Amino acid sequence: MTAGVAGHPVRRRRLGRGLVVAGAAASALLASACAAGQYAQSAYEKESLDGTNVRIGSTITLGGLAIETPGDGISWAAGSNVPVKVVLVNSGQQADRLTSITSPSITGWTTYANAAAASAYLAPGGSASAASSAPSPSSSSSNPVTVEAHSSVQFGSSATGATNRVLLLTGLKGSLAPGATITLTFTFARAGSATANVPVQLTHDAQSSVIPGPSATGQAG
Repeated sequence: MTAGVAGHPVRRRRLGRGLVVAGAAASALLASACAAGQYAQSAYEKESLDGTNVRIGSTITLGGLAIETPGDGISWAAGSNVPVKVVLVNSGQQADRLTSITSPSITGWTTYANAAAASAYLAPGGSASAASSAPSPSSSSSNPVTVEAHSSVQFGSSATGATNRVLLLTGLKGSLAPGATITLTFTFARAGSATANVPVQLTHDAQSSVIPGPSATGQAG
């Protein structure tokens, strides 16, 4: 019975393929569990080509976090107010608030409803003369940012659209060139704090990092 003799290796090949599929499925489940926050630490940072993704607790993710490229393509000068690109994602069951951004390299931070409202505080070109002529935002404008449950808030001054909200780091204490990083600590009222090394984008092109979305499980996706 030729078919009977040939049947044994066929079964072995099928069994081998079954083990490969099962192993892949197990790996996918483990990755999914980790992404769902089942193995989440208080803060988790994952770098990408021109941004970084940061997990804070089990509910907040900072997606595609980066400093925008200076307008002149050379550097942000000391004294500049620099725009940040980021998507704040809240996958929890309750609203949370970004209450502070701190760093030895900046004086403070503030937000605006759109690029037009922030334009007076952005130093064009990033040059030292432009930075010195740019007005400083008032401290009263540094309001906490609320991110509702299962939602996100996006910030970006130029490439991401004129209707997006703008987040500025104010009073840069030293020059900052594309490819360099700045250490920032983000604090949320519920999720807690995380410190990340945030890169300055190399170009004005769209970011390559994957922006996470709110998860239906109530955890960061």
